[in-house]
Amino acid sequence: MPIARAISRLLALRDLSIRVEDDLYARAVPRSHIAVERREQDSAWNLLGQKAAWRARLQRLKIQNADLNSKQLTKLLEHSRCCEELWLSGCKFIGNDIWDFLGYEWVGRIRLQSLHIAESCWSLDESSLKAIGGLTDLQHLNIQGCYAMNSHVVEHWNKNVWHIPHLVPPKHVDTQHDNEIEIDPDYV
Repeated sequence: MPIARAISRLLALRDLSIRVEDDLYARAVPRSHIAVERREQDSAWNLLGQKAAWRARLQRLKIQNADLNSKQLTKLLEHSRCCEELWLSGCKFIGNDIWDFLGYEWVGRIRLQSLHIAESCWSLDESSLKAIGGLTDLQHLNIQGCYAMNSHVVEHWNKNVWHIPHLVPPKHVDTQHDNEIEIDPDYV
């Protein structure tokens, strides 16, 4: 919270990059400490979304490994009309509902030029693909961390609807939980 309060008071802030180190999960830390950290981080994101002095003038936002949810990201971006770049990686509590905000509701969607989504569980269905079409000024779209219905759907949408010059399609296709390992029967 002290860090969030300090960041929220930076009047001239235009670019914000926050990376949350998740080394608590790699060490033997009691669950109670992890729960306290999550509550603290939740309060910090709520504070930034409600009281940050720079929200309306934010131009670039990069968030990595944070435990913020869709509602908190929405609050953080909702007044931003100048955001040109949004980079989200490892934000596991942001759900697919964020697509509707980004593509239809957000006032800054017409200025966004670069969107990068990595290490997420977002799936790309027809609704989310339509929402991406609402990001009319997009020049760079990296959705490598998302899941697509099949390998050609995203390319088809870009060719026929979006016309985004620099597209990095999803790395994963078909299903989020496609963990099957194929074994040659002769080997068994």
